[in-house]
Amino acid sequence: MIAPKLTAAPTPDQAAAARGVRNPFKATFLVAGFNAAVASYSSAHPMLFASDSHGGLIETRGNAYGAAFWRGFNGEPRHAMTATDSQPFACYRAGQEIRKAITPPRGGR
Repeated sequence: MIAPKLTAAPTPDQAAAARGVRNPFKATFLVAGFNAAVASYSSAHPMLFASDSHGGLIETRGNAYGAAFWRGFNGEPRHAMTATDSQPFACYRAGQEIRKAITPPRGGR
């Protein structure tokens, strides 16, 4: 199931939860890419967010990092050309981990 898309900047609680996600990478450049994606989400950075016509923020896929992040966040399969040893893959995984961190558990427990 694909999760509903985000239509606004993260709330303070979502930003805090995002900052607490575990980085699964060991390679320095992947650790840095994952951390940059988490920081970009938490601060509503233009790498991941664009302004809409009403002054709010929406997801942007105008760059490889943003596209990969939102694919992971929205539960979409990663692009076939995204190598698992690349910065976009680190962003993809950050999107997945952040979505897990901010989504309440199912079943009320």
